[in-house]
Amino acid sequence: MASPTDPNSSATAFSTAPNTFSEQVTITAMLTSEGCGNDPLILQKVVQVGKPGLPSDLWGPEIVLTGALVKYYGGPAEGADSYEWWLPHPFDVVDQFDYFGDNWQIRNTNTYYDVANVFTGYAKNEGYVQLMGVNECGKGPARKIFVHHVEDGEMGEGGIPFQQDPDLDLGINSNAKNDGIVLYPNTASEVVNITLESAFVPEGATPSKILDVTLYQQLQQIPKKRLNFPSPGVTSTILDVSDMRDGYYLVVIHTDVGPITKILLVK
Repeated sequence: MASPTDPNSSATAFSTAPNTFSEQVTITAMLTSEGCGNDPLILQKVVQVGKPGLPSDLWGPEIVLTGALVKYYGGPAEGADSYEWWLPHPFDVVDQFDYFGDNWQIRNTNTYYDVANVFTGYAKNEGYVQLMGVNECGKGPARKIFVHHVEDGEMGEGGIPFQQDPDLDLGINSNAKNDGIVLYPNTASEVVNITLESAFVPEGATPSKILDVTLYQQLQQIPKKRLNFPSPGVTSTILDVSDMRDGYYLVVIHTDVGPITKILLVK
């Protein structure tokens, strides 16, 4: 129970007993006026005392592609003046994304609850995406989602940002790395052949089956095409790109040893 400093004033202040908790409290005021026959008018107001409350919501992908851009969405926290987003550790708060960085990244402009654009990095760190309200008393409790990078047999979410590697040859039968998958022709206008080539792969890391193939347009999270193959998979396939617009695409090839990504130019 709190008492006003001046119950007869048109504006007054309330004092509450000292406490160490943070919660919502309800202030009830009874107003009377001789002009209204002294009939009381009851007003109530719910306010947050102490640190902010728990954000009302948090959602987004729980399985993400490696080196991808993804979005997480949150709800408001009672009593919050601003918000903090935490990502799986270690994570970096940056001015601009480093699309070749290992850690999760978030821009320093993400101080509101509605949406956070993040980069998942290449270290494949798993952990919690967290949203917390902040006010002058400190940070409130965190709403959390546990997130991990895509593994064998899973379909991850995210849009792959493309930044051209000046050392990358986009000619036929070229590979940016010896990962056991050959994609040709590259550049393509009709179809792309995707096949295993174990001769280029170190012993012990050789994929033997292709499980599925997903095609993404640059910076887009929605797949443009997807091919799924029944167990135990296939050793080669053909991807039709004749209906795709000109531009760079990300081809994610899930194999029995994990996902492999290729950059494809359609022209």
